[in-house]
Amino acid sequence: MAKQSFSVGQVLTAAQMQSLQSTAMGGGSPSVKTASYVLVAADAGTVIQVNSTSATTITVNTALFAAGDSIQIQNINTGVVTITAGTATVTTSGSLALSQWEGGFLYFTSASASIFFDYTQTSTTLPLTTKGDLFGYDTANARIPVGADATVLTADSTQSLGVKWATPSSGAITWTQRLAGTGSTFYSIAYNGTNLYVAAGSSGTLYTSPDGKTWTSRTSGFGANGIFNVAFGNGLWVAVGANGTITTSSDGTTWTARTANMSTNNIYNVVYANSLWVAVGDGGGTVNTGGITYSSDGTTWTRKSQTLTIGQNYYTVVYNGTNWIVGGDNSTNNHLYASAPSGTWTAGATGSGSTIGLILWDGTRHIVGESTEVSFSTSNTLGTTTNYANIASINGSDSTKRYFQLYSNLLYRFTATMQTYVPVSNAYPSLSVPVLLPTTAINSVGTTFTQGIQTSFVGAAGIILAGGGGRIYTSF
Repeated sequence: MAKQSFSVGQVLTAAQMQSLQSTAMGGGSPSVKTASYVLVAADAGTVIQVNSTSATTITVNTALFAAGDSIQIQNINTGVVTITAGTATVTTSGSLALSQWEGGFLYFTSASASIFFDYTQTSTTLPLTTKGDLFGYDTANARIPVGADATVLTADSTQSLGVKWATPSSGAITWTQRLAGTGSTFYSIAYNGTNLYVAAGSSGTLYTSPDGKTWTSRTSGFGANGIFNVAFGNGLWVAVGANGTITTSSDGTTWTARTANMSTNNIYNVVYANSLWVAVGDGGGTVNTGGITYSSDGTTWTRKSQTLTIGQNYYTVVYNGTNWIVGGDNSTNNHLYASAPSGTWTAGATGSGSTIGLILWDGTRHIVGESTEVSFSTSNTLGTTTNYANIASINGSDSTKRYFQLYSNLLYRFTATMQTYVPVSNAYPSLSVPVLLPTTAINSVGTTFTQGIQTSFVGAAGIILAGGGGRIYTSF
């Protein structure tokens, strides 16, 4: 519909209303041109449609249109239509030459100036030719040909498209022996987060390393007693082990014996959290000669007396931000919890009726290693746990905790083989179980340990494995 003037109170006909609606929606009956055409004032608000196999022009002159007027221009045939400035100006950021099926709006900013908004349909020739091809880009769209079977796409800055197809590696880690057999067995590895690793084990064996590669033997102060666990916290190293032995060190080199007040009971696990050290071992439950000892500074230790219905041997302790949880032998109950080690402890059962040798806390839930299953719980008192049906249990009570490591939202399991368990959308108990390494990769190391892999450490630098035979291997 051409631009019209209406008076106040004028009643429009249905035809006029329909024409206005069509024009407003960019439709309506077009004014078809088969040759070059010079716009006239009556074209304001209309659709000019060019239908010609030859090249044509649409010429724009001054003094015909007012600011705000617009004209839609379409090309429906093979001849190129060019919007041409006559006595008026025509500006655009696109193209004034319209191929078939292209068009645009001519909008007037004044009686002598217009802007052409084109909606050019650019034809793109796809570079893909074969099933499996991918899009790439260098200076223009390009084809990445499909690779050979079993190859993987790998980033490579030397390639023009920045990628290439390559044969994947076997996935096996190259293990490097860092410490030859010492005849002892390592039970624990810890790291201070900056510059010192400590590995400890049977017969008071203790080694330190600044990088996990070069290890130096130290005098632990344990004599012939085994060291079952070593930990770092608040600038202090603490080692615990057989016959109620505890030693501490500020540098990992010089160790000082402390009184644990655990009699001759073995101490299996020590943790620093919430500004306290807590260690657990044998002699708990109704025996009440050991069980739990705690310290604010690692120097002076206080045993917590308690006579709860639970097995007498405690193997693992963790702090979940609300409560301390201790796991051990099952006797009606298999764990304890308390908000403070000096406070009241309450016994509980996970429901498995088995020994707890491991409790890890990932910030949301406990991961529990029991002698019959590996389970989880989100309760801050642990309580009844849910079995991870797809994770095999590790029998061996106190040794359980040495076979699992939690790092960067991955649960690592180290035995004859190594696996990682990845939370699926963090929705437990649904876990995927990708095997991180081929079985032979761990077995090839495992055979060098006369008593197998006994302990591990997973960190940003990589993995450290240690165990029987007093050997240490690293993945870095």
